[in-house]
Amino acid sequence: MSEMETKRGDESAAVLALLKRANQYGAQVFAEITADSGLTPRQFAVLQAVEENDGISQTGLSQRTGIDRSTLAELAARLIAQGYLQRRRTRDDGRTNALRITTAGRRALKQAEPGARSTDAALIAQVPARYRKGFVEGLAALAAKLQAGPADGPALKADGPAERRARPPSEGAARSRPPKA
Repeated sequence: MSEMETKRGDESAAVLALLKRANQYGAQVFAEITADSGLTPRQFAVLQAVEENDGISQTGLSQRTGIDRSTLAELAARLIAQGYLQRRRTRDDGRTNALRITTAGRRALKQAEPGARSTDAALIAQVPARYRKGFVEGLAALAAKLQAGPADGPALKADGPAERRARPPSEGAARSRPPKA
């Protein structure tokens, strides 16, 4: 049992702490490798998502990147001030902002892409070779859960997907939704 599990008595708390630390390490490696780009991992993710989804709404971008809406609004404002993004109200709904990447934003993204690939390689190199595939699959499963959103079921349960599939449909019908973040 790890020190964290002993202190908290909760295995899930240890997993969450490890994920947070792994994220911090990843951000540090990204910053070191891509220092010339001047982008943070979140800025890179936002620019990449906007390039792939031209005209995406800020709400859609929040869902796609997993960045909460208020943090994303501040981040988008900084990227707009840097000349990397443009924000315009949509014609269909004047309350919705559509984001587009600028030429300068594409340049910054292209400059950071080799460093982002190197960051991925450096991070996965820290995982023993026999665990790499499962590690990436596990991370992808967690990310997919975020992409799915609350309409697709509870955020997480102590049991895994196999146990949930084995339940009769009546058990899953009364599930409560997680609180909004």
